[in-house]
Amino acid sequence: MPERNAADTVRRGTKHIHIGAGAFGLGMVTEICQQAGFETTVLSRSSVREYHQLLKRQGNYQVLFDDKAKTRKTLSPEIYYYEGDNDSTAVDLLASSSVELITTSVKKDNLQTIAPLLRHALQKRMVNGHSEPLCILACENFQHNSAELRKLIESQIDKKACRDILRGVYFCNTLVDRVCGTISCREGKVEILAEKFHCWVVDDPGVNIKILDSLSTNKLIRLVNDLEFNGLEVQKYWCMNGAHLAAAAYAFNYDPNLRHFHSALDVPSISQKIEALQEELGLAFFLYTARKGLRERFSESEIVKYNKNVYARLAKNRTDTIARVLKQEGTVESGVVEVLNRMERLLEPQCEILAHRKRLVDPKYEAIALHNTSRRISRLELDDAITQVVFAMKNFSSHYVN
Repeated sequence: MPERNAADTVRRGTKHIHIGAGAFGLGMVTEICQQAGFETTVLSRSSVREYHQLLKRQGNYQVLFDDKAKTRKTLSPEIYYYEGDNDSTAVDLLASSSVELITTSVKKDNLQTIAPLLRHALQKRMVNGHSEPLCILACENFQHNSAELRKLIESQIDKKACRDILRGVYFCNTLVDRVCGTISCREGKVEILAEKFHCWVVDDPGVNIKILDSLSTNKLIRLVNDLEFNGLEVQKYWCMNGAHLAAAAYAFNYDPNLRHFHSALDVPSISQKIEALQEELGLAFFLYTARKGLRERFSESEIVKYNKNVYARLAKNRTDTIARVLKQEGTVESGVVEVLNRMERLLEPQCEILAHRKRLVDPKYEAIALHNTSRRISRLELDDAITQVVFAMKNFSSHYVN
């Protein structure tokens, strides 16, 4: 199937454009928006990788949910591969008056590479006199994602022109959760293994944006206020991502040949450590909600329920790999750096608990770093989890260096 003409997409009135043709962008963001009935166009930088070449030729891909054949779903969004920051077709697509929603999933470090493209598009949108509301949702897995993307775009715009260019453009922080495995090209077809579960929370911009209302009405996203969003964000990064990372580290250190999480959690010594860690993560989040005045929104029973659901998701997942979570599928150096950066998801809850013990008003790394570890009662499960992540990175890098 020949690559489609992106100009035809503009004429048809595309409402949604997604930037980034990776596993998460195709396996969650695009899939969810197509559930809503949107005509989606996917933009991606030109690539020689096998799956990109297949996408170009075939124009579709498959998502297999929970590794069950009967759940296989074929998606055929418009896909356009652009060459540079000022690719005229990509800019025209993004600047079209019909576009109401732009989403991204290109990884945190790559946001700076798409900011120039978005800047050109927003400038053209202003020049063309388009004043319809435009919502931009960065779906990268880190806190304040859309706010960070806005800063990157603003840094490239003259201060005097910034207000006019960004008038009517709303950058809403997002919280996204669906485990999507590595893209494969089995039997000559592009396939993504993903869990059926998804959670997509959007910080409400406070204005009526029809496309967000449509997603919310169909229960595909949740629109929440700033305070609740911050709480949900912390809960996800600590209680989901923290436990996910720790489980991968425990599994790798126990047996580097363990591939999937369901196999790791079948090992009693690993499952017991993760359940104990989850209790501690739940306690840390409970203390956080008390400190932030969110106790009514996040009850103790709801926190316990959330953690049980996380454990159940990991225990039944037969597609996500330990290597993916520990970033062992790329270069050793970049993988180790990315994992160590993500250790904040274990360090922050540790700080919350230690600050509570020391009766500090606000958790600070420098105030609690030298806590007493001489007695077992003084230690935390989080201490052990953090150590396990460090050991996993050390063992992995040593294996390849040697």
